[in-house]
Amino acid sequence: MSKLLLLIGLGMIGYGGIIAWPLIYASAHYQVVRGRILEVFSEPLPDDQVRLSIAYEFPVPSRQQRVVAIGHAQADRSMHRVESVVIPATRLASIEHTLIHVTPSRRVFYDVNDPIGSAFMLTDLSAVEGIGHDQGLVLIIGGLLLWCIAFLVRHKRI
Repeated sequence: MSKLLLLIGLGMIGYGGIIAWPLIYASAHYQVVRGRILEVFSEPLPDDQVRLSIAYEFPVPSRQQRVVAIGHAQADRSMHRVESVVIPATRLASIEHTLIHVTPSRRVFYDVNDPIGSAFMLTDLSAVEGIGHDQGLVLIIGGLLLWCIAFLVRHKRI
């Protein structure tokens, strides 16, 4: 029984680590703050597609007070920078409403030495659906819990 729990826990830790790695890397190398979306700009493209660019503001600490900076760079699920996001034109109204009115707060990452030039916002508008970075962290924690349970089962403490 304990070997099965160890194998399942190892699988959960491995899969969660692969999913959560971009978030773990970015959190270790950049400052993370909550930014607020100010405006969504759309540009029509051929084939009923729309290119979205998002303007957002985020707080940057300074010696005198907290300064608010404005950014527009975005990153996809893999933390690779993207200039803009292309979506189907039929989803434009609902996405604009969601971004501006429902959940206008997003994570913004920036380098302490160059907050304006290095800032990017995580975008979750990609067509690929699946497990997100946060769920990957939950898988890692669940796998570690299974390892602890397997240890207790092996030593007859449960």
